[in-house]
Amino acid sequence: MFDIIGSGIAGLTCSHILSQSHIKHTILEKETTSPEEHYGIQITPNATNILAKIGLLDSILPSMHVINNIEIISFRNLKTLTKLPVNEFILNNNLSKYYTTSRKVLHDHLLNAVIRNGTNINDRKNISDIIDHGGHFDLRYNENNTKVSQGIIIASGSSKKPIFKNIHIKQTSTNFLTLRAVIEQKEFPFQVKNDSIYVFLSEDMHLVVYPFFEGKLNIVLITKKDNLHLDSASINNFKCTESTFHEFLNSTNWTIWNLNDYKTKLSLDKNRPIFVIGDAAHTIKPHLAQGASMAIEEAYFLAKTISNNSDPQIIHEVMGKRDARIRKIIRRSSLNRFIFHSKQPLSFFRDIYLRNKKPISHLNSLKWLYKYEV
Repeated sequence: MFDIIGSGIAGLTCSHILSQSHIKHTILEKETTSPEEHYGIQITPNATNILAKIGLLDSILPSMHVINNIEIISFRNLKTLTKLPVNEFILNNNLSKYYTTSRKVLHDHLLNAVIRNGTNINDRKNISDIIDHGGHFDLRYNENNTKVSQGIIIASGSSKKPIFKNIHIKQTSTNFLTLRAVIEQKEFPFQVKNDSIYVFLSEDMHLVVYPFFEGKLNIVLITKKDNLHLDSASINNFKCTESTFHEFLNSTNWTIWNLNDYKTKLSLDKNRPIFVIGDAAHTIKPHLAQGASMAIEEAYFLAKTISNNSDPQIIHEVMGKRDARIRKIIRRSSLNRFIFHSKQPLSFFRDIYLRNKKPISHLNSLKWLYKYEV
């Protein structure tokens, strides 16, 4: 019997797979189970493969956009630097397709699957501490309440304050901010196609745009704090940004938050049935679009391992084999951040490199990521 802490993408995916293997569990969630906001999400082939394996992909397809190309564009002159042929890459490597959709849509389908499975979801259970007594765990929630648990899966997302003493989190503030908005496609000052993701590169910033839900565009902008007046949420100092975009950036209604780096170290007792997945175990920078896909992938990996093993030590050892993959993803995300936000003269050479390298070569360098077998 397991208690899953958190009903986000990782927690719900893990629950659904445990139910398919007839493993008893409950879900504890500090909020209600109402879906998240209508923001966009990218589901890359390594994750769509899993959604197909667990029987959920077909039901989500009507609300997803197939991505055939990723177009990288200079913010200086709005000229294409390269167009990555995603669909060609997928066909050449026999992969599942690359999609975008609404985070709410994905959350809804996962939640509905969990409800159909009959899993007990306990809302408003804000877990503040986990005490390991050797034979069982005490979950402390909502101030003075306690729940006894025999096994725990922590999938509660990133947090400044860990809920278990063997989870150590170090926050490193960066000079970057994340801005997110959802707009009608006609409001965007650049013609976009429904089968493409667009990445606009400048200096100290980049903008990602893609269609994802009911004719709307998801927009994520990551920029240095010096480029933003926080009191008025206006953009300034973008000397390398084309003028029509400068106006658009200033007039858009943004949701803004700090982009902080977290270093999480797990010191778990390998003999105890307590496991950590998703953002609760490691925070991945958004520059590789792997946040949701890693949550799905890791939830699948853990749930399948639990289904095949009852010994916590074996489960920990198997999960430990993923560490090299996670570290590689974090390193590649960090490299992308450096490349995306390069200043002159590096940005000049970056653009030359993108224009001259064969587009398919960029995707082939990510074969290790997208072709991951589970």
